[in-house]
Amino acid sequence: MATAKSVVITGASTGIGAACALHLDHSGWSAFAGVRKQGDAEALRAQGSARLTPTSLDVTDTVSISTAAGADGPLSAA
Repeated sequence: MATAKSVVITGASTGIGAACALHLDHSGWSAFAGVRKQGDAEALRAQGSARLTPTSLDVTDTVSISTAAGADGPLSAA
């Protein structure tokens, strides 16, 4: 049985971050895509599979990081 692969990508709202998140998702990875705006999360969700999880994440904000990585955050199962 193959081990599931997971990745966290910051700056996934646009550009290289979004392209990497979608590429890895389409390649079978579980991708947690860090975005700051709900609209960007919805756009990624529309383009990706169920493996792609847009995640509210601002890497300049320690509360945002703690929330994403905490027991109740979407990254806690990664």
